[in-house]
Amino acid sequence: MIAALMMVLSACGSQENSAYDQAVQKGFNAVRSGNYDKESLFKKALQNRKGDKQAAALVTYTLVLKTAQQALNQGNFDDAISSANIVIKQEKDSDAVLAKAQVIRKAALEAKQKQADQSAAAQVSSSKTAENTAAQTTSSESAGGTAGKTVSSGSNSSTTDSSTGSKSTASSQNAASQSSSSAQNSQSDAAQGNQAGTSGGSSMPLAGK
Repeated sequence: MIAALMMVLSACGSQENSAYDQAVQKGFNAVRSGNYDKESLFKKALQNRKGDKQAAALVTYTLVLKTAQQALNQGNFDDAISSANIVIKQEKDSDAVLAKAQVIRKAALEAKQKQADQSAAAQVSSSKTAENTAAQTTSSESAGGTAGKTVSSGSNSSTTDSSTGSKSTASSQNAASQSSSSAQNSQSDAAQGNQAGTSGGSSMPLAGK
């Protein structure tokens, strides 16, 4: 009976080991394919070997890998790197889990660097655009100032020409006035001379009588 009991216990242990090994292997295959929702496989292995540290760790690391992958997909690269580092630093027993954590970490680092490069390029482009706009504004202001000076110079020239024309007109008017005054004086002198001649002619006959 004792021997039979030992055989039964051995058979049960063998079946548990087989179920454990199968669950763990299926869990590793799921991790390799990126299917992190299969942490239940490691949970099943843990049920077949209660208290097994490796199965418990695999359940935890699979959930962490799932979190890291989700963060990477959403563009939260720092969170993805942090989660992947947890697995990389602590997982030493599973090459499949470790390798997947390293892949996620590398992808997150590359995506973060690319994002930083694009941001820097955008800043440079924005700076060049601002400089070009400032240069165009300065050029427009300079052209406006030159045009203003030209208009002002033309206005001053017109004012000068107008002033000169006014002075010429005034001089002509003064000359005409002086000429008219001279003509009037000449007429007055001629009239006085005629009167004097008439007076002299009338006296001469009287002297003959």
